[in-house]
Amino acid sequence: MGEKAEEKRGAKGAIGQGGENFVKQYLLKQGWQIHQQNWYCRWGELDLVAQREQTLAFVEVKTRRRSCEAKAGQLGWDAGGVLAVGQSKQEKLIKTATLFLLENPELNELNCRFDIALVSYSVDRTISKPKYNFWLQDYLENAFIPDNSY
Repeated sequence: MGEKAEEKRGAKGAIGQGGENFVKQYLLKQGWQIHQQNWYCRWGELDLVAQREQTLAFVEVKTRRRSCEAKAGQLGWDAGGVLAVGQSKQEKLIKTATLFLLENPELNELNCRFDIALVSYSVDRTISKPKYNFWLQDYLENAFIPDNSY
């Protein structure tokens, strides 16, 4: 299912994919196993689905360019990406995760949570081909908790 998500990404999506790959490597170094990256269904997309021990994390990655505000210690208009995961986005993620679990029943007994990874990047244009540098701005475990109405 991840292939469909890839198809809809354009040049801008390459930066988002770079942020997701960065978080994937971060999680692997932290001892997580990655079950899926860019899992797509009719409700939406799960950037990363990762497991460590008895915890399954659905990780939403928000990648933002380091701006003048960020350099001054502020996070910009959407607080570095955290405000981009509002109620509507949370509901889509919950529905998508529910379908993922229906299609992967062997994972149903794990403790599930929704995390948000905030990634910043800068561009080095001093070389012939621009180089993107990514870093983890923040990682929010249990960023939101679904109610039981889903």
